[in-house]
Amino acid sequence: MIRRIAVLGAGEWAQAHHLPALAAHPDVALARIVDIDGERAAQAAARFDAASWSTSPDMSDVDAVVIATPHATHAELTTAYLERGIAVLVEKPLATRVDDAFALVATAERTGVPLLVGYTAQFSNAAARVREWFHEGLIGELLHVAIEFSSRAGRLYRAHAEDSRSAYSAENGGQAATQLSHAVAAALSSLGQEATRVAGIVANRGTAVDVDDAFVFALSGGAKGAGTSTGALADGAALRQVVRYIGDQGSISHDLLWGRATLSTEGGMRCAAPSHHEAPYPAAGPVSTLVSILGGGPNPSPVRPAAATVAFIDALQTAARTGRLESVRPLPAPMSRDKGDH
Repeated sequence: MIRRIAVLGAGEWAQAHHLPALAAHPDVALARIVDIDGERAAQAAARFDAASWSTSPDMSDVDAVVIATPHATHAELTTAYLERGIAVLVEKPLATRVDDAFALVATAERTGVPLLVGYTAQFSNAAARVREWFHEGLIGELLHVAIEFSSRAGRLYRAHAEDSRSAYSAENGGQAATQLSHAVAAALSSLGQEATRVAGIVANRGTAVDVDDAFVFALSGGAKGAGTSTGALADGAALRQVVRYIGDQGSISHDLLWGRATLSTEGGMRCAAPSHHEAPYPAAGPVSTLVSILGGGPNPSPVRPAAATVAFIDALQTAARTGRLESVRPLPAPMSRDKGDH
């Protein structure tokens, strides 16, 4: 079955990854490309053979939308399409405010419309194995989670601070929201847990947003964690984007960037890595999974861990301001089926 899919936002990430993946998918008709910059929308439409719009047109003829607009617009747009029964792939973060993120949880569960969040590393075979190994109890009792996430985004926060169309503008958040959230979402999704408390410090490096983040946290299952993130790497410096899960019987290391996971126990090691025909970082994974979900397939990056990640980042930023250990707002209770959940 051919699925008609529209893309909102024709920026760099959409043109490098989402649009090529949609255009190449045999079961997708690229319905239209929408961007408030009409020229950019038209250029993308010409490249990918689709109609272009500078304002959001009627979408009643599409099966799904990909939302790749600035972060501050995610919640409003996602809500509007879910309410109309249109499946959504929204880029990370799910929202910039906790209230909006939690409202999206309620809307998705009430409507039963598919919603997945574009945390790319969650669409890899390695991420699936990490979830499997943990829930099979192969590392025993979880004791500690260690997060390291480094990037070169710091210069982008400075260059695009006033550009509201950019994901790196001040209103769309800094390193924690745009970068670290990948690793936090991976951890919370893999564990099926939430953070309960966070303490941290941040450094802005002369920008309007955080560029360096250091933090400790507690999880709902009782384990503790610590992490660090920076966007200040120099050109050519190796990126490190790793989450480690340490249990009393073994450990799991998940390299988000290279799509690799290693389970280490007394009985030996197991490894999960991309096959020879798979990209280490599955940038086309969110789009192909969206098509699969429309046919009833599983969702490896659902709304609840993404919303819990927004709450985590909010608590981290609050803790950095107050200098105190801060509570993380808990997710709303799941909506029961008799209240509209599907």
